[in-house]
Amino acid sequence: MACLQAGRKEVRVRAFAPKVRTGCTTCKIRHVRCDEAKPHCQRCISTGRICDGYSSQNIFRNHRRYSPSITLTTRPSHFLASSADSVRCIEFYFHQAAPNLSGLFDSSFWTGIVLQLAHTEPAIHHAMLAIGYFYEQETPTNDKESTGGVSKKSCKDSGLREYNKALQCLVDRINSGKQSRVASLTTCVLFVCLELLRGNVSTSMQHLKSGLNILAEMHNARFLPLELAGHCSSFSYGTDDLDSEFVTATLVPIYARMTTMSAFMGGGYWQLYPAEAVVDMSIPRIFVDWVQARAYLVDLVNLSLQFIGTMMHKQMTSAPILFSDTIRQTKLHAWLKDWNQALETFESNKVPKRDPARFSAAAALRMQYYVIWIWLSTCASGLEIAYAAYTTEFIAIVALAENIIALDIRSERGFSFSFDTEVVGPLFWAAMKCRDLRTRRRAINLLSRLQRREGLWNPQNCCIIADRLVTLEESTVGEEGVSHASAEESRVHIQIEAKNLEPDAECDGAVLISAAKGRATNQLLQVEYAKTRSSKYGMRAYGTWIFGHLK
Repeated sequence: MACLQAGRKEVRVRAFAPKVRTGCTTCKIRHVRCDEAKPHCQRCISTGRICDGYSSQNIFRNHRRYSPSITLTTRPSHFLASSADSVRCIEFYFHQAAPNLSGLFDSSFWTGIVLQLAHTEPAIHHAMLAIGYFYEQETPTNDKESTGGVSKKSCKDSGLREYNKALQCLVDRINSGKQSRVASLTTCVLFVCLELLRGNVSTSMQHLKSGLNILAEMHNARFLPLELAGHCSSFSYGTDDLDSEFVTATLVPIYARMTTMSAFMGGGYWQLYPAEAVVDMSIPRIFVDWVQARAYLVDLVNLSLQFIGTMMHKQMTSAPILFSDTIRQTKLHAWLKDWNQALETFESNKVPKRDPARFSAAAALRMQYYVIWIWLSTCASGLEIAYAAYTTEFIAIVALAENIIALDIRSERGFSFSFDTEVVGPLFWAAMKCRDLRTRRRAINLLSRLQRREGLWNPQNCCIIADRLVTLEESTVGEEGVSHASAEESRVHIQIEAKNLEPDAECDGAVLISAAKGRATNQLLQVEYAKTRSSKYGMRAYGTWIFGHLK
């Protein structure tokens, strides 16, 4: 017996301890103990791994002194499986729509948080289904009338039905007096996405404004901290209000990005942060992850857009530029330099050298950095010719876009729609503003090859508008055969109105104004509407109207 016992392998018995379910997603997959540091655990970061953060149910964990308005469960509610068709739609949303909506950045919002909230919030559930149906409707197949065995008309009808249900559920929730800020803000984001998928830019901006109004009310009531999103997404609040923490860390950055997109598309700019929040900004020496780098850049873009809007207003009203304006511009430039340095340090220390996804994410951020740097540097001038000093930066934007497109496999799948801006917006801006013809044509060529839409940006519309603008500007040739397109008087000023880019718009496309300094002059102006689609009257690429004194 002793020999038998000696020959047996000693069985290791795990020490008893209650299972911990609050660790980060990465540590759970690796089956290792997580140190639960926020926002990203040090166990992942110290080993060079990307910490995928904590699940939504941890964000909305129960608290002794605070009962959150939403408690997430790990099991789907009964209405998630109300029919075989809705189950199929949820599968399509999870496996195809949500990953594409996330874009280059691994966002847990579309792939995790929306699904979690759909368990308990009917409005979010129906809005998620509507997104799945409308996304499936756009998916190309060999059969133009169907997709995956389901007719496109059926997808459209089901999408509209679910959209109407979502709207009604949200109204009922508000009327009941049990409105949840998290649910309302999240639903507004989904509604913006729905309208962008359908091509209704104006309506999407109305939903965005509704969400921003809710955020403004929360700021005024001090339900939200006054820090910028970059700070709030990276540090602990020390507050018991978990809804407030989730809104600031997750939803505010999304609204910040949507506001930026709206401003670039001429849809107006709404101030996202209270004035007292914009005092100072401390950029870390190195970012902990892409989420933090992106959040800080979005803050800098929003603050820069506020300054750019001030400069544009002064040019229109002939108001003087004050010394305080110069100081503010210098401070914004300094913050942008600090951000760029922090990104370079992060890339050199923590980014795998042969990771295409991370490389593309860094390239997309750097494209946006160059765009806002150039715009911030030239906004006080008011002259289009001021962009001639930044040809090197424009070349960098186009080169980065080429690298992203070369590495992107989504172009092989046909239709793709991402909720955030990646390459289309910066490419379009480079084609409009760069003074180097070769670089502009490279940008337009890239736009013509892109199949995916990015938020408000449709690459085909952008390609047509940019091509017409460049044609007008480069048509000025002197007696020596040399283009005078670099002269200010030959510049074409562009105005983009969101309503003109919708399928049923009376005047399609962008307004191209051929006159020095655009609206600042009191003279006859040639105005074109660069048409971006066929109409019931047949194809007509461009239509020209002559206006008198444009005010």
